[in-house]
Amino acid sequence: MSVFREQDEKFFFGRQKFVDSLVEVVYRQPLVTVIGASGSGKSSVVFAGLIPKLKEKRNWLIESFRPQNQPFFGLASALVRLLKPDLDEIQQPGRAAELVADLKGKLTLPQVVASILARNPGKRLLLVIDQFEELYNPRNDTEQQPFVDALLAAIESAPNDLTVVLTLRADFLSYLLNYPTFGAALQQHKPEFLGAMNREEMREAIERPAEKVGVKLEDGLTERILDAVKREPGNLPLLEFALEQLWRRQKNNRLTHDAYEDIKGVEKALAGYAQAVYEELTQKIDGKQIQQIFIQLVRVGEGTEDTRQLATRAEVGGDNWDLVKQLADKRLVVTGRNEATGEETVEVVHEALIREWGLLRQWIDENRKNLIQKREIEDAAKRWRDRGKAKD
Repeated sequence: MSVFREQDEKFFFGRQKFVDSLVEVVYRQPLVTVIGASGSGKSSVVFAGLIPKLKEKRNWLIESFRPQNQPFFGLASALVRLLKPDLDEIQQPGRAAELVADLKGKLTLPQVVASILARNPGKRLLLVIDQFEELYNPRNDTEQQPFVDALLAAIESAPNDLTVVLTLRADFLSYLLNYPTFGAALQQHKPEFLGAMNREEMREAIERPAEKVGVKLEDGLTERILDAVKREPGNLPLLEFALEQLWRRQKNNRLTHDAYEDIKGVEKALAGYAQAVYEELTQKIDGKQIQQIFIQLVRVGEGTEDTRQLATRAEVGGDNWDLVKQLADKRLVVTGRNEATGEETVEVVHEALIREWGLLRQWIDENRKNLIQKREIEDAAKRWRDRGKAKD
């Protein structure tokens, strides 16, 4: 269920044509927006495909970040790693916080980019903003326009030396287009739409990694998996999970039909696994506690699909954190830490879990009205706090 990273390049197959095209576009356009459905592999084509190809050229400075709940801090952290490469992980957050204050004061992002390029003559700068849809979390509403304006100003100031690559879920494209300045930029710099893999590309993604380590699939198993994947939207994370489950059940370096039956096929592998974990855990704890955690990790959609959202330890509840750790050990959630605040965070491992796990969908539907009301209250409280800060 994890994104392919640079270190996974040798196991990344099926997207070669798109990656080759993306490399060409990066050299032509200062803004490259990779758009695709949830689970289409947007992040993987950038991190395991594009970035290794560019690093072969040896003339790129490359950094990446996610907007999460503090886009300017994420940006500043990436820039600090380029401005002050000698700082250690303890020193970097403090310097990033200082840079955020500077960017919200008199210092502009084009000036920072110019400084980085001046220190690295002959180099080009690639800035990857992964999961750009996180910018449109209501918690970021006051930063959305200034953040976009800063990016576009930097791109305009150094169009031949700076390239910004965004990965974006397709159902959030309207958010970009509704801001005229961003919409105009996308008209000028055409997005790259990542569609579904064709059958042969998918076959490569299944068989070539196995070949790399001397493992074979039983006759007909690839076709069986391909037939199932063909019917499944957002299929790549489900495929990856199913293959991982098959891998654990391999016999004599072979992936078998019996194992495929055991995991109940591609479509239900993740949902079945989640249900099994839930049933195991509820032998010892109240299922309501698990429910409380998961509904905190879902942003209910209004005009868009329900999506995952990052929650802090405080939002989930300190009393629930030991259970969060158990769910992380079972790979149903991912825990992390907010670099700016030091708060521990948690999120659902992938949105495929929200789509496919029937029990979670039931919880969401039962609590939908309350979740929408809760979000409205939180948004109103945030606006009130922001007005108070503005007056100060």
